[in-house]
Amino acid sequence: MNRINSESGSNGKNGRHGDTGKTENKVEKQLRDLEENCCLLLEMRRKRYCKRSKNIKESALKAKRGEEHSKANKR
Repeated sequence: MNRINSESGSNGKNGRHGDTGKTENKVEKQLRDLEENCCLLLEMRRKRYCKRSKNIKESALKAKRGEEHSKANKR
């Protein structure tokens, strides 16, 4: 079986290791909860919630892309 064409295959040592979008489902639920609470808040807290939702989205994208273990600086 050719591991390159296999969907269940690993990316190997030098490839990016992402979570294949698992966090996107969690993020959608978190954002729905934030939006429900957002309409009840004062302006100052609303800004804080908007920033929090932005950070949640960015972290989900980073998790989906993954990390490269071999590209870091070596000692």
